[in-house]
Amino acid sequence: MSLIEKISEILYAWLLNARATDYKFFQNGHGYHNGMEYLCIALLIIPLLFSLYFYFVQAQKLANATRNAYLVICALGLLSLIVASYVIMFTFVGHEGVFTDGNMFKIVLADIVYYAILYQLYSWFMKGVSNVPNLDLWSCIFK
Repeated sequence: MSLIEKISEILYAWLLNARATDYKFFQNGHGYHNGMEYLCIALLIIPLLFSLYFYFVQAQKLANATRNAYLVICALGLLSLIVASYVIMFTFVGHEGVFTDGNMFKIVLADIVYYAILYQLYSWFMKGVSNVPNLDLWSCIFK
């Protein structure tokens, strides 16, 4: 098993309904469609890209490094993750009923939670090298 396959099993396997007819699209391994691996890669990369964008492009000018800008970029990243998840499952995996699928809906709901956690973790690591050391998701939401 590859590392991404193991991570995707941890993140998504507990959500899926194994008796659903679309279950094969989410399975990893030979003879299956590797949907969970693609979704895991998108989940790991998209929050990283958007938090990198904020800290190294948007926050280079301190005037642009506001809480509102941070939250807007976070929300755009979340929307991009949801759209990318559906596009990946439809195009790469070939799951034509992805928009009416209960398993995909559960994965998107879990991705919202996972995205917030990953975005916060990435922000903590990037704050030290940024011009804005006091801005992260937790402080923007609760202050």
